[in-house]
Amino acid sequence: MCNLEVPLILAIGHTSDKSILDEIAYHSSKTPTDAAYVIISSLEERQMKINDTYQYISDISKDQLSSIQINIQWYYDEICRLSRDKQEEIQKKIASRYASISQFGPSSILNK
Repeated sequence: MCNLEVPLILAIGHTSDKSILDEIAYHSSKTPTDAAYVIISSLEERQMKINDTYQYISDISKDQLSSIQINIQWYYDEICRLSRDKQEEIQKKIASRYASISQFGPSSILNK
């Protein structure tokens, strides 16, 4: 009995004597009904802990997801801004080079 992998609950029933098993049991009850109440109470307590843990994990997950979504939006906006800036820079260079090249075009040279 000492090496059991599960808790030993003893409820021999309606006796005032204590046996050796009563001493080594995880819990000793006077009646099987009392033992059942202990088991039910333990299961309800574990269920509450599981529910609390689930809620805690769920809340953390939602917070992290929200944070990740905010970061993704920021990176997306930043990439769009950098792309627009680079596009404007390239358009200015092209316009400048076109203006520079156009002064050496055949019609410009003939006009001079």
